[in-house]
Amino acid sequence: KGNFSFILIGSHGTSFLDKMLIGSVTEKIVQHSKKPILIYKLKKNLNEGLRCSEIFRKVLYCTDFSNSSEKCIPYIEKMHGATNQELIILHVQDLRNLRHIEPEKIEEFNKKDLERLEKLKTHFENKGFKKVMTLLTTGYSIPEILNYTTTEEPTIIVIGKKGKSNLKEMLLGGVSQTLVYKSPVPIFLVEEN
Repeated sequence: KGNFSFILIGSHGTSFLDKMLIGSVTEKIVQHSKKPILIYKLKKNLNEGLRCSEIFRKVLYCTDFSNSSEKCIPYIEKMHGATNQELIILHVQDLRNLRHIEPEKIEEFNKKDLERLEKLKTHFENKGFKKVMTLLTTGYSIPEILNYTTTEEPTIIVIGKKGKSNLKEMLLGGVSQTLVYKSPVPIFLVEEN
């Protein structure tokens, strides 16, 4: 109801107990908020966390090219500044969606998605990002995103709250909802509407 840009929530960890304790507040906000949400990962040692000035230094933008993913673009543009010169755009061809697809069709999907990634890269370079990298990989979304979080060391993950498979996400828990608990770095979730 208020006139604010996003909601900031602190999160402690990824254990089952943490999930049970913070789930009652964070999970409800994530599920019901119509505003973007920044979930800041709190460290037990306060000297280990990111400073506010560093949080947007290296952005990992996870896209499935859905409407929700597209809504992330203006927020990423606003994250660009003196301290943010790096952007990684990641698309995972999720194996759950490719089980019954013929190999030739997968190659066609990859070609189309590489073109989409290149278009996004050009867009962000034109907005002033100095270093933009695109990644297209095949696997299961959550482990692939967490893998790139480890290898590329982003300071934040930006992702749409709802992907293309809305029904699956409601039944199984979506990629973004799982990343809220498993990601070692802050998450910025963007609502589709």
